[in-house]
Amino acid sequence: MRRAANAVLFASGVSLIFVLIDTVTFAAGLSHLLNFVRNADYAQLFSHQFLGVKRVTAFLPEASAYAIMACGFFAFNFRLWRSGVRAELTGPLSLATFVTVLFSFSSTGYVALIAYLSVVLLGSMFGIDRQASTNPHVAATNQRIFLSLIPFTVLAAAIAVALKPDLLDPIVATFDRSITSKLSSASGVERTAWNMGGVRAFFETYGLGAGLGSVRTSSFAVAVIANLGIIGALLYACFFAFLFQDSARHPYYSASAETRAYASAAKSACFAYIVAATISGSSPDMGFYFFGLAGMASGSIFYMDGRRRQMAESQFTEIGSADPARL
Repeated sequence: MRRAANAVLFASGVSLIFVLIDTVTFAAGLSHLLNFVRNADYAQLFSHQFLGVKRVTAFLPEASAYAIMACGFFAFNFRLWRSGVRAELTGPLSLATFVTVLFSFSSTGYVALIAYLSVVLLGSMFGIDRQASTNPHVAATNQRIFLSLIPFTVLAAAIAVALKPDLLDPIVATFDRSITSKLSSASGVERTAWNMGGVRAFFETYGLGAGLGSVRTSSFAVAVIANLGIIGALLYACFFAFLFQDSARHPYYSASAETRAYASAAKSACFAYIVAATISGSSPDMGFYFFGLAGMASGSIFYMDGRRRQMAESQFTEIGSADPARL
């Protein structure tokens, strides 16, 4: 499990390196240097600017694609940081990834971040967010830091606005153009039409769905019912229920605290991906990142670390070698 988590942390770091390379090459007029990874035949929208600032895309074809990927990485690292697991690494990674999502200027990324952080905040405030930790003291400290940032940020913003009322104008303009006015834009109108077509396909097929890949939408939820119908929606619902269940209640659950922390981080990333896909996903396929992390979260139920595995194997060996007359 630690190796799988290392792979996610490594991918998070690589994505940030590509963000830096993308930004520097764009500023220097050398964006073509990344053509070896941007080699698809469809349109590459890596040079778009928002309010005069380049939108972060890293090695992906457009900013929204990067924002979706980065939201999952942020949720994974942020959960580990709050749990006190490798906080010296996961803390900077989560902060840097959060900043890159902000500079992607993606409505999908913004809504996914707001939804995820809202759930985290409510869980922390009401004590329903149970965390496995290898270092409870660090986890408690990080939790207090997170909760204290909320009132501090609100107070700082209020003081800044009182001193300079027009200070928030760029932020308000960004929020308005990327979220509140999104549906009235050309892109929003087109995506709404796709979703309406998906809903129409669901009803015209009497809830059976048109078949995988037959209908393009702009929402994962609509894509599921349009392509897979009621049966596919129920199967996905069962899968999500299994994914987000309380693994500690499973009779075979014997994972270590570190493994439980990694599994919780994977679930957090999956939640962020589901929110993002529900906003702008065009297919019932959630993608490699989601299913890889879902495998981490689900596989932890039957996972045993080296010491527990040796104990279990020795018990089975003792049972197998026992005298039949004594059984």
